[in-house]
Amino acid sequence: MSFAKELKLSALFFRKVNHIIAPEKDEPLMELITNRLIKQIIEPNNKFNNFKIKAQIGKQLFYPATKGILLLPPSVPLASFLEYKVGYKRDVKTAFMNHISFDIAKVLESRLSKLGYKEDNDERVQRASIHFLDNTRKKRFTVSANITSEGTLKLRKYSNESTKHFVLSFTGSKSALDFRFRIISQEPPVTNVPSNLINIINKATCNLNNRTVHLTETDKYKISVVRVKVKRKFFNTNDEFSNGKLKVTISEIKEKGKKDIQVTVTSDALHEILKNMKDTKSNEELKKECKKEVEKFVNELYRLVDGLQYNVTG
Repeated sequence: MSFAKELKLSALFFRKVNHIIAPEKDEPLMELITNRLIKQIIEPNNKFNNFKIKAQIGKQLFYPATKGILLLPPSVPLASFLEYKVGYKRDVKTAFMNHISFDIAKVLESRLSKLGYKEDNDERVQRASIHFLDNTRKKRFTVSANITSEGTLKLRKYSNESTKHFVLSFTGSKSALDFRFRIISQEPPVTNVPSNLINIINKATCNLNNRTVHLTETDKYKISVVRVKVKRKFFNTNDEFSNGKLKVTISEIKEKGKKDIQVTVTSDALHEILKNMKDTKSNEELKKECKKEVEKFVNELYRLVDGLQYNVTG
């Protein structure tokens, strides 16, 4: 039976309210996503203007929330599972494993080719993502920098931490690949980058062989994360998603000596609709277009993971 036709569990995280739901059809989920998008976009005095809709491919995990209980029962009736409360000191906690193995990535890349995706070799990039904590202001922010062929860093973007507005995981069988739909945003980009931070990035170097970044003169900051990413981008060439409206990015990530593969999916068409919606606020036609693009996006994600197993080893 194909993934798209199976009964799917969905773990919904909506601000501080957490639910597990199992709709017979996806229509309620499409309404939920669309309504949440619209509400957030047109919210008065909204300080966020850079909304992003991303999906990640991986595996949704559930584990006990009660201290001392190490394992959930190996088999839980669906009716009982739907009664579980999610969160701290409740029945279960959840985590989304947003990385996959190199073997699964190869299988997924083959799937992309069969579905009409083409890799844009001009879009292959190597970047460093560095998460800072300002010890004086106690403020967190992230610096994104391009890595040159000489191993130097060029500042690309300086931004505050993103805010999560909505997370919805579409969960299949135990061994199936899952995907997570996220709506995030950031405050307006920082234009006045501190001079000492610019100096840190300008003096930074990257070892291109082992993909490690060396930073100096960082006394003012605490550095929590340093990631080096090599991104490959694939665009759907079918008529339904023409002009690069749907993009799959496969990133090889090096962090703390470990390598992972992460896969994200974005819709340019959906981003454009949200931008227009923010400008016009109450345009009903745009709201209808928004729901239509959400449905296309989710259906395409089903196509990407249909039948693929998370535990592929070859």
